[in-house]
Amino acid sequence: MARKQLAKDVIPQLTSNAFARIVGRNAPLHWLLVKAADALAARAITVRPPHIDPLEDYAQIDPSLARLPVDELPRTHFHGTDGPANGLGYVGFDAEARSRFLLWLDHPERDAPTSFQTLYLAHIESALVEAAATDDTRTIEQVIATLRALEVWPHWRRHAQRARTLLFAYLLLGDGAQIGAWLAEGFPTQPVADVALGWQALLGARLTPAVVLGLARLWDIADEKLDVAVVALRLRSLTEDMGVDPLTYALRAALPGAALPEAIVPDEVVPEAAARVQAQQSGPGGAVAAAAAAKPWRSAHRDLRVDFVQLEMKPWIAPLLAELLDDVPRTDAADAAVSVPQAATEAEATTGEWTLILEFQHSRSEYFELALKQAQRLSGYSALVDENRHVVHRVLIKKAEMRRFWQLWDYVMSWSGTRVYVNGVELDKWKIYPYSQYLT
Repeated sequence: MARKQLAKDVIPQLTSNAFARIVGRNAPLHWLLVKAADALAARAITVRPPHIDPLEDYAQIDPSLARLPVDELPRTHFHGTDGPANGLGYVGFDAEARSRFLLWLDHPERDAPTSFQTLYLAHIESALVEAAATDDTRTIEQVIATLRALEVWPHWRRHAQRARTLLFAYLLLGDGAQIGAWLAEGFPTQPVADVALGWQALLGARLTPAVVLGLARLWDIADEKLDVAVVALRLRSLTEDMGVDPLTYALRAALPGAALPEAIVPDEVVPEAAARVQAQQSGPGGAVAAAAAAKPWRSAHRDLRVDFVQLEMKPWIAPLLAELLDDVPRTDAADAAVSVPQAATEAEATTGEWTLILEFQHSRSEYFELALKQAQRLSGYSALVDENRHVVHRVLIKKAEMRRFWQLWDYVMSWSGTRVYVNGVELDKWKIYPYSQYLT
């Protein structure tokens, strides 16, 4: 039975979040999918009919459901796996969880239960479908900007669905170059990166040095900061030797039997590129591998059931990158030293006070969360975002706090993103040990 709809003029102001979906104000997903079916098909995205009541949308915020007043909320807060079970809709939350969810929506960059994040992504996906139906490119771009801003936070990067929703937005935008920029600078998960790389190729964007380095870090081919000028030179040489852009080469390998052109021209839009690939599955004499078939895509909104082409590019691209990056030198230490905070170096220069700065970035180590919590307890801790939009965790250590430094160093010393500066000068890791002359 459908929930009671409130008239738009009596809907209370529940949240300032522009992507929140509210009963009575926003259409339910079923109606959006009907309206957007042709627009999604034009982007080579097939909608599977949802088996739901057309008036029902489990994710939408229902103003008629009970909530706790803010001043009656317990002082404890939900974090991580606390709170409602992941996958529940707003209607499945209790009164306290509904109030907390609405408060959190005004500041979604804050840590929260996974269920809150998933439900917010479901709201965003509904907004994307609506934008596709109305050809609202601006809203799609706003969604991308919002998700890119959120993914710098570790608790958002840990959410598996975050990258999937972001890729869905990029597909609706239909810009291969922007997908490439995300692969180079953002935080896609490995399975999503493979699909994203295939769409970068289908949309005619070329492989760039920045994407090469982004994929190399993601695939553990190279973790160090490599000289981008050398990478660009080698990429150009590889392209000339192959006679085709490496992405086009990988696209042909992933689609055996497909009659692809020498290169997909950059201004070719999604329906022309991807629909051509799908058409060859049933076309005469054009048997395409099963990998080229449209596959189901897992969305945050459980009633958003779509299929689109998902290619496996890593088996063809990864060996090329490993060979291309072999023995590429790192950028010199002078470039790395630029990230030392100016305030710290100026303080040391004017007061003569000894300072040590420890920096580390996100790691796949099982001890990352423990190290981060330990660093955050120190008074000199701060979190910054570098020029590549990577979060850098920085701790300013005083002489009297060296015991804390060694405790933290045991966790982070082997991580690729770890740096140590003494009085503004970066130290090589081999120089860092108890009673080292380099630490005086």
